[in-house]
This record gives sequence, structure tokens and C-alpha cells, in this order.
Amino acid sequence: MYCNNCGTQMADGAKFCPKCGIKMDVQNPTNQSPVNQSMGNQNIGNQIPNNNYQPNPAPVYYAADSGELPMRWYKFVIWVQLFLNALLNIVSGIMTMTGAHYQEQATVVYMVYGSLKGLDIVIGIMMLVLAGGAIWVRQMLSKFQKMGPTAYVILLASNGIVNLIYAIMVSAITRLNAFSATVISQIVASIALCICNYIYFNKRKSMFVN
Repeated sequence: MYCNNCGTQMADGAKFCPKCGIKMDVQNPTNQSPVNQSMGNQNIGNQIPNNNYQPNPAPVYYAADSGELPMRWYKFVIWVQLFLNALLNIVSGIMTMTGAHYQEQATVVYMVYGSLKGLDIVIGIMMLVLAGGAIWVRQMLSKFQKMGPTAYVILLASNGIVNLIYAIMVSAITRLNAFSATVISQIVASIALCICNYIYFNKRKSMFVN
């Protein structure tokens, strides 16, 4: 079936267009594109006058367009936040794997704490995986897929868990407290984002049905 508004092809039974977000009439789906329909109507009109012609009804938009449920945060997430999350994880992952976060003291640090090198490589790989996950989750949310919000919350939680594991392991290897104010704030921010986004998307779960 095709969207009545923009002509995008969709899966049969989809309630919302993944491109323009318009709500579809699933009881009377459009099986051909709007362009073909308009051409067909024009040809028929040239041959047989249609005195009972009625224009297509005004499109019915979902709550985001009607103002009932603002979607500004959703748009920020898919157009800004997830891209930044992926970029930061890529940079942090490469720096962690190469020991660049120790600046010029990486050689000395690894000589004193040999186990840190292996830990840094593992954590760096995990950060790169999270970067790929951010792009994947972004695609799910942009297409209003049903599991998109859940995957997003899991991604946020995973970022916090990786930071927590890294701090614990560094503390165990070096016998020093790795829970700096920055690490603690990152973990707290991840927890807060998980809770807030769970509430936010739970109120809009009816939109994510594709």
C-alpha cells in the first residue's frame, strides 16, 4: 500500500507513514500511488463526466501534528542526540583502544598496570559497538518501528553500564578510585535519561506500530 499524502510505499496494515508521519485509514488502504490515482481519475474524467466527484478528505495527522503530544524531543533524538552519541562513542572507543586518553603517559601506565591495556581494548570495542547501535536505533525510531523506543532505552542503559564496568575494573587493577565526578555524572545522567525517555515514549507508544 502507498501513503495518501506523499506516495511512499508501506507495509500493508501500517497505521502511520514512516516518511511523513500521516495516519493511514487501515480499513480503506490505498493500493496504488497517489500519482497513478490522479492520472487514472483524469483519464476517466476525460471520457465520462463524474458529477458525483468529491475531493479527497483532509489528511488526518497523528498527535504530534495536532499538538496533543509534542514531539520536539523525539526529533532532537533522531536528528541530533543519536548522531552525537555515535560520534562520541567512536572517538572515545578509538582513544581508549589506543591509550590516547592517557595522553603521553600511555607507555608508562601500561608498564605499571599491564592488565589495563587489555581492558582498554575491550572497552574500546564495546564503545564502537554502541556507536553502531546508536545509528541502528535511530533508523528504528525514524521509521516508527514498534521496538524503537525500547531499543533506545536499552542503548542509553548500555552506555551507563559500560562506563560503570570500566570504572570498576580500573579501580580493581590500579587499586585507585576511578569513580571521578565525571564518571559518576555520566552514570547518573544515563539513569535519568533511561527513566525520562521510558516515560516519554510510553505515552507515545501508539505511534510506534510499524
